[in-house]
Amino acid sequence: MKLLALFFCFFALPLLAQQSQFDATIEQIALLEKALGTEKDPHQNVVRQQEIIRLYGQAIQYSEEATKWAIRWKSRYALGSLSWYFLLDNNPVEAQATAEQALKSGGDFNMEWVNSNLAPALLLQGKWEESKAVYVSHKDQAYPDGTDRNWTQVFLQDLDALEAAGITHPDMARARKLLKE
Repeated sequence: MKLLALFFCFFALPLLAQQSQFDATIEQIALLEKALGTEKDPHQNVVRQQEIIRLYGQAIQYSEEATKWAIRWKSRYALGSLSWYFLLDNNPVEAQATAEQALKSGGDFNMEWVNSNLAPALLLQGKWEESKAVYVSHKDQAYPDGTDRNWTQVFLQDLDALEAAGITHPDMARARKLLKE
């Protein structure tokens, strides 16, 4: 009986606590993700997305080996999404840095979609030639989301969304013209 009690104290209780921490962390992430859909202040979306990324890092520590892959993927996806929130917060420098970080950290995850955030981040900084290179290298190709959309459509939708948020740059007209050629 003492052996069973010792086993429970030294092995089972820490595992239960770890699972409880994992569940609580995932619940926090879900609440923050839900709030992203309702928040009107772009800066608050940046703050929430940064917290989501931090919590995914924490969740990996508490997760079982079988779930680590999914948590890593969600974490990298959240990093790519953060670059979009930086764009909507009119912070193209951070958007570029975050997009580049997401692209580099992708590993075995396809993070190619983050180029849809990188191109406008470069454009909004006046880095037309770099932005143009991203646009041209993806233009008219199938977008990697399993739908029938192509990169040109996504790029144009993103430019529309940025302009609707009041974020503009003179080179947006050049980008539209390039994408429609």
